[in-house]
Order: sequence, then C-alpha cells, then structure tokens
Amino acid sequence: FQSVLSGWVDRSEMETIGQRFSTESMLASAIAKLENSDIGGGRYLPSIGRLKQNLRARIRPDTHYIELSLRLNVEEGGERNAALLTNQLISEMQALRSSEEKTKADHRRQLLDAKLSELLQQIKQQEDEAFRFVSENGSPAIWYPQLASLLDGRAKLVEQQAQLEWGLKAAQLESNYLQKEIEKY
Repeated sequence: FQSVLSGWVDRSEMETIGQRFSTESMLASAIAKLENSDIGGGRYLPSIGRLKQNLRARIRPDTHYIELSLRLNVEEGGERNAALLTNQLISEMQALRSSEEKTKADHRRQLLDAKLSELLQQIKQQEDEAFRFVSENGSPAIWYPQLASLLDGRAKLVEQQAQLEWGLKAAQLESNYLQKEIEKY
C-alpha cells in the first residue's frame, strides 16, 4: 500500500520526516492506536522490526511529497492492514507536525506580545513626560513661543556650523595648496 504526505518545502526537513516514520516509537504509537480502535486486524501485524524492514519513506524527486509504502503479506493482514497502518502513521505525523507548528507559533506570539508590551510601556512613558512638561510649563500659549524661539536658534546654530565647516574645509585646501607651493620653492 502506498500513501503520500505533502506540505514541506525544506528538503532536509522532508528527509528527517521520512526517517521519523520508521522509528520504533512512531510505529509503536501507530500500532497502539490501531489496536485501541474498533477496526480490528491489528493482531495480525508483524513485529516492529519486521515493519521497519518493509516500510519505505521516499521523497519524490523535484516535488514536496513524501511517498510512504508498506508491504505486508496475507498472514500479516495484507493490503488492508498496510493501508490502515500507513494512514495511521501519516495521521500521527500530521498531528506531531501540527503540534510542533503550534508550539513555534505560540513562541512567536509570546515574543510579539512581549515586544508590544515594551512598546506600550515606552508610549506610556512618553505620554507621562509630555503631561509632566505641560503641567510644569503651562499651556501651549506660554511655552510654544519659547519652543519656537529655541528651535529657530538651533536652526541658526546648525546653519552657522555648516558655514564654519565649509570655511574650515576651504582654509584646509588653501593651506595644502600653500604648503605645496612652499615645498616647490
């Protein structure tokens, strides 16, 4: 019996999943679930060692599929038991992958929640600082002209600094030129 599992992009992850199908714990879990169900036929299944020999998990080339095949003879339940066990293995793997993805998503959500909490705390702190500023300096009608004057003064200082830096560069160029002329003489 053959069945196909799909949905993974990373080839190394697919190879790992293919190998996990033939682990003793995975096979034992699938057999136990089959035996606990009312389907029957689980008593005919061979030992886990024999199942591992007959179970093949192969990655289809150039696809995102894992092909799972199991060969059982008539005494072991034949195609019916092979189909039941293969489908149970796939169901187990899907449940395992789903729980892993849920764990990863929960971890990401916790990180995002922590970051959101941090950002909200920073916003609250900035609001508190703004309210404190307003309470100390009165209404905007009082401190706005002072703030505008300070910003205007800062802009003038930045402009003067740029002019001085330009003048300094020009003086440096002239100094270099004169130094070369002195060296020539």
